[in-house]
Amino acid sequence: MAKLTASLSLVANALTATTDPGLSSDAISFTLSDILTTTSPSGSISRATNVANAANLNIVKADATAGPGINGAGVGYVFVHIVSTEAADDFVNVLIQGATTIPMFAGEFLFMPTAAGRTIIATPSGGTATIEHAFWTKG
Repeated sequence: MAKLTASLSLVANALTATTDPGLSSDAISFTLSDILTTTSPSGSISRATNVANAANLNIVKADATAGPGINGAGVGYVFVHIVSTEAADDFVNVLIQGATTIPMFAGEFLFMPTAAGRTIIATPSGGTATIEHAFWTKG
């Protein structure tokens, strides 16, 4: 089985810092990582360019036989990165079936676990967008 290393680092100065004041009274700095075991199917990192306003970009389909998706009752991981949007105030709605829509702006990304049988789509609101995306099935 393949390995996928996920890592997250968050750093912020204290609110009282003289250079780049932070978010709270305490400075934060931590890094978390995990080595995830993955198996087939998976969707390598893809870049969709010029995704039009109100067009649905299928990142993961609920039924893997109908397109890219996580088979059976499996669990997987999904990655979405909004590379760019046409205008600074444009955003992309990422919808995970059965959950709330997540508005994401240029430069923002997500990496999260998800269950099989859930469609995940990205829909630009405004102009066109460039979106990178991938998914992996947990091994």
